[in-house]
Amino acid sequence: MKRTFLLFLALFFFKLNAQNADPYKIDYSNSEPLEYQDDLDDESTDNTAKKHDLKSSVNPDEPDMKFEYDNYTPRGLVGTGFSFFPIYERVDSNTTVGGLDFSYYFRRYGEPPQSNPNYIRTVFTAGQNQYVNLGIDFDNYWKNSEYNIYASVNYLRRWAAYYEIGKNNPQLLGTYRADDARFDLMYRQKILPSSYIGAKYEYENDNMSSRTPSNVFDEKVFTGLTGGGVSGLGIVFGNLPNESIFSPRNSFAYELSGIFYLNILGSKSNFGKYTIDVREYLGIFKNHVLALQVYMNFTSGTPTYKQLPSIGDIFRAYSHDKYMDYHMMAIKGEYRWTLFEGFSLTAFLGAGYHSKAINKFRLNDYLPSYGAGFRYLLSQALNSYARLEYFEGRGSRGFMLGIGDDL
Repeated sequence: MKRTFLLFLALFFFKLNAQNADPYKIDYSNSEPLEYQDDLDDESTDNTAKKHDLKSSVNPDEPDMKFEYDNYTPRGLVGTGFSFFPIYERVDSNTTVGGLDFSYYFRRYGEPPQSNPNYIRTVFTAGQNQYVNLGIDFDNYWKNSEYNIYASVNYLRRWAAYYEIGKNNPQLLGTYRADDARFDLMYRQKILPSSYIGAKYEYENDNMSSRTPSNVFDEKVFTGLTGGGVSGLGIVFGNLPNESIFSPRNSFAYELSGIFYLNILGSKSNFGKYTIDVREYLGIFKNHVLALQVYMNFTSGTPTYKQLPSIGDIFRAYSHDKYMDYHMMAIKGEYRWTLFEGFSLTAFLGAGYHSKAINKFRLNDYLPSYGAGFRYLLSQALNSYARLEYFEGRGSRGFMLGIGDDL
C-alpha cells in the first residue's frame, strides 16, 4: 500500500509540470491566451514607464504623443453581470426540489477576460418533505488572480434517514429532521503558474430533531448521532475552482486538502479529514472530450456521524445518508460530444467504494453510477455551463437541471 501511495504521489507531481491548454473550451481565438493575459498586468507598469521616458526624450513641452497602447481599452469587465437560472432536481428517492441560482460576477478594471471571475452567489431551493436549502457564496480574486479569498454560508433543512454504516446493503434504522448550518472561509495564494496554497476554516452545526425511534440514536454507538458542532482548520493546495459552477481551465486540475477538527476550536470531537481530487480532460479528437476524475476522502481520529465520507458526496445518484464509512474512493468518466457551438451531449459512468480501513477496499465491492445528459455553454468568459442530466445508481435514480460542472 505504501509503495502504491508513493508511486501515486510521484506521478501526481510529475503531472504538475505538464500543464496544457484546456482541450474542451469551445473557442478562444478572439481573446488572448490565458498565459499571455497573466503577464499583461506585469508588463503594464514597464510599458507606462517606457512611454513617459520616450515622451521626455522627444520634447517635454509638446503635448502627449499618442501611441498604440493609448488607444487600448481594458477588457476588465468582460463577463461582468447578473445571471438567473432555475434549479430543478431530485435530491433523493423521495424528494424533488426546485429553486433559483442567482449570481453577480465582476472583475477589477484592467483584469484579463479569461482570468478567474469574482462573484457573489445566492442559491435557494425548496421542495417535498420540508426541504429548504439556502446558500450564499463570495469568491474574490485580486492582483490578476494571485490571491483569493472565499467565504460560504449555507443552511439545509430536510427529513433524513439513518442507515447502518459501512454496508453496501444497509438496513434503515431510523429517521430524523436535519437542520444544518455551515460556514466556510478560505484564503489562497498562487505559488505556481496554475496552483494555489492556502488555509481553510470550516464550521458546521448539525441539529438532529424528531428522531424516530429515539433509542437507535445513541452517542455510545457513534459520536454525533444526536447532533452537535464541528470546527476545523487546515491546508488546501491545488487549482480547482472553489465552486462547481465554473469548469476548470486546465486540462489537468486537482485539489489536495487536510482539515483538522479539534476540541480547542469548538469541535465535538477530534478528527481529521483528507481529500484528494484529481481530474484530467483529454481531447480525443475534434469536438470529443473524455473527462476523468479520481476522488478520495479519508478520515482519522473520531469523526462525527454527519462528517463521515459518503458515496453521495461524489455521485448525485446517491444521497449522503445511505452509503457512509470512514474512508471513500471513487473514479468516474464523462464523454462529451460537442454537436455545435456551445451545446454538448454527455454520457458518464463511475464506481465508488467505502471501507472502515484503507487496506480493506475490495475491487469487486463497488457502487455504480451512470447516466446521460446535455451541457450548454452559458458564458465563454466565465467557463460556466448549464446541465440537464439523468442518472442512476444501485437502487436509486435522479435528475437535475442547474448550473455547474459535475466533473
